[in-house]
Amino acid sequence: MNTRTICAIGALAAVVAGGSAVKAQPTSPYQPNIPPTAYLSLYQSNWDYMDIRQAEAAGFTDAEVATMAKISDKTDVPFSDVMHQVLNGTSFITLSDRYNLSYDYIRDTQDYQDRIRNYKTAYENTGIGNAKRLVAAYQEGYMNPSTPVAISQTTVTTTTTSIQPSSITAAVAARPELSTFYRALTASGLSSRLSGPGTYTVYAPTNDAFAKMNSADLDSLMADMPRLTRLVQFCVIPSSVMTTDEMSLTASPLTLEGDPLGFSHSGTTVMVNGATVTGPDIITGNGVIREVDTVVLPPVTSTTTTTTTTTTTTPAP
Repeated sequence: MNTRTICAIGALAAVVAGGSAVKAQPTSPYQPNIPPTAYLSLYQSNWDYMDIRQAEAAGFTDAEVATMAKISDKTDVPFSDVMHQVLNGTSFITLSDRYNLSYDYIRDTQDYQDRIRNYKTAYENTGIGNAKRLVAAYQEGYMNPSTPVAISQTTVTTTTTSIQPSSITAAVAARPELSTFYRALTASGLSSRLSGPGTYTVYAPTNDAFAKMNSADLDSLMADMPRLTRLVQFCVIPSSVMTTDEMSLTASPLTLEGDPLGFSHSGTTVMVNGATVTGPDIITGNGVIREVDTVVLPPVTSTTTTTTTTTTTTPAP
């Protein structure tokens, strides 16, 4: 290893560590603008960058990827093994039982989603492509930024993450396409409950879903508080239900109304009591919202009326 290469490696270490070994020079095309990052997050034992990217490519949501990473960490089962079990139809409920983990615990993934996000940022900012650019920049002494160097280029994609809504109620209120459901949620008295602690999965009909109803029927529903409350309760499951659970189960846990929802799917399309789940999951501080394209109505309750007939016999005179 010659002196020039040793110096290049030293410069690379200094730049990654935030040092100032290289004096300020004109901007080089080989040095990326690396933001402050938690580089210690690169130390992972059971999963790595390729695991995460493969899971994302397979269609798993951020919450599902985080759940698999959490199971892998807590059980020392390789991430890839956990993912293959899920891909083969094993639900997270089954995995929680198999590895003696609380289902609610493995579904509480916000900290893991943050860890994975930091890990990806750190990896993409210190990957081999950026390392080559840093070494090439130092070897050229930043003297001729226009001189091309035959190295592979790494494209870093920056995504903007919006602030997560604090609760189910806050998320519904903020989405114009759920304004009718928000009216129903508020009128039913459940908005306060879905603003507080707990874990909920809500199948929320969109405005287009309500528009499918006859206007007179919709007005009647909105004016009938017992019926409206029961409908909203039927849209809410007081626990976490993941997309993989919907694909593997035929019925949900019990809703607040007391009856389960029926699950079915066609390919990757999930249907809940015949209503199609549309759009991505809406993650909140106390659960998840999935929009549906049809109003999901609770089962019809039968009312039995008993009529008592009294016969009076008058004695003959």
